[in-house]
Amino acid sequence: GEVGIKAFEPLWNEAYEKLIGEFLDSGFQALVVSARADLIGEEWVGKPYDQKFVKYLKERNLDLCGEKGEFHTLVTYGPIFKRHIRILEAVKKVREEHCFLEILRFSLV
Repeated sequence: GEVGIKAFEPLWNEAYEKLIGEFLDSGFQALVVSARADLIGEEWVGKPYDQKFVKYLKERNLDLCGEKGEFHTLVTYGPIFKRHIRILEAVKKVREEHCFLEILRFSLV
């Protein structure tokens, strides 16, 4: 159903490094919530999408925005959000070639 949120997409063919820089410099925060285990180490699931992760992706010649399904993120805070999503409890689960962060409890702060 309709939730009153407008998606800004697609970002195909945009300068990804510029977009990522603007995203992070604007104060947005995101977590890596799933990753293809054959491409990205399981240790990145549950970690911030930040410059350290971007460097890791570049070193492996992976798409910086995960456009080919390498990973997915959850934006937990940004200047357009009223509150921050804080993950209180989560577990990593592996299904086939993917590792997922199953969020069990969260709060809005």
